[in-house]
Amino acid sequence: MTISRRDGYGLFDIEEQYDEEECRAGTGEELAPIELGATGDVVTLTAFFNGWGYIHLFDNRLGKLVELDTFAVREAMDERYATRFGALSVHEVATSRQRDRLVYSSYYDAGFRVLKIKGDRLKPAGEFIDRRGNDFWGVDVFSHRGQELVAASDRDYGLYIFKYTGRPSTTRP
Repeated sequence: MTISRRDGYGLFDIEEQYDEEECRAGTGEELAPIELGATGDVVTLTAFFNGWGYIHLFDNRLGKLVELDTFAVREAMDERYATRFGALSVHEVATSRQRDRLVYSSYYDAGFRVLKIKGDRLKPAGEFIDRRGNDFWGVDVFSHRGQELVAASDRDYGLYIFKYTGRPSTTRP
């Protein structure tokens, strides 16, 4: 959880002492005028499940980022998978260098994913999850002999090399 600096001062009833301009102009070494050990307001926090990490699609054509869509694997939005199923969050995203609407992602325990941008939406186009499970970390696009390939690093099993064909796979390793 994070709160603004002004609200942090407010926890000690001194929000009027906070000066945003002065704060931004400072060196970062100044301390808030709150004595060490001071007790502020009592705060109650409540947690709720809001899914694991998402991929966000933004448009910057007008010079300002506008969110168009988000994508998360199905299990990442299901509270039954909030614990004891690994990390269902995206770690890294790379875009195709040959197909401007193709996206590759590493999803920790939810595998390697391929998405297509259709209109302004992210649509699933392929996936790989080893039958032993995965812990994907990175994903990077590169060319070899004129073919686009994708390197996906798995923290448990090493490096996987993928070639997206656009056709569904009939076999799984």
